[in-house]
Amino acid sequence: MVAFEDRAEDVDLGLSVKWAKYNVNCTEHNFQQFLYAWGEQTPYTKDESYLHHRDPKVYFSWYSYFDIKSIEQKSWGPEIRFKKYDYEHFTHVGTLLNEDDVAYSAKEGWRTPTKAEWQELLDNTSAWRKEYTYYNEELKKDTTVYGFEFTSRKNGNKIFLPITGYMDGYNLHNIEPMRPEDEKLAKGVYWASDLIDYHGFYMYASAFTFGRDRHNDSNYDPKLVTMERYKGLAIRPVRKT
Repeated sequence: MVAFEDRAEDVDLGLSVKWAKYNVNCTEHNFQQFLYAWGEQTPYTKDESYLHHRDPKVYFSWYSYFDIKSIEQKSWGPEIRFKKYDYEHFTHVGTLLNEDDVAYSAKEGWRTPTKAEWQELLDNTSAWRKEYTYYNEELKKDTTVYGFEFTSRKNGNKIFLPITGYMDGYNLHNIEPMRPEDEKLAKGVYWASDLIDYHGFYMYASAFTFGRDRHNDSNYDPKLVTMERYKGLAIRPVRKT
């Protein structure tokens, strides 16, 4: 179990939880992507300091997902049964457990945000596209990161969520810089801790996303979506105020 850094900085937006200033494993001087399947502990990353000590996850699919019990191909698609987060256990496993939450810190109370907490962020902040430039200690030069800045309408405090893309199969999707002149798609995609009941199957979890829409390039609006939980997404921790 990899606990979120206990000394991580939090930001008080005047909401029911405080938000971490950076994503899991990231710092002021390192915005490298760390992308996790829902409930897993090993990320996709190109961060050299991480790679010096352990291997990243490079393939994201149902066949590599930690919670798979069986996969049976049907005419309408795969019928998937899970070991732990399944309808048979849903009476006591409706959201991500601490033992499977890479953001969890028992000492400081960090965890992955719920769908309701992401919605609270949406309802009480103003969001604007932003470029953030920082000194990358690994590359020894200034690096520009694109994303959204969320400003609280309650107290004016801010958090910055960078473009992350997401992992599916061996591929990193939607990570191109989000600039008006860039024709390609770019997204920030972040996990919530809630499972989604889809006709009795719990293949999906809630997620928060922003960036270019496939059908409308001018639509950057942040919103809640559902994602297959084997995919690799970023995590921005929260803790109670």
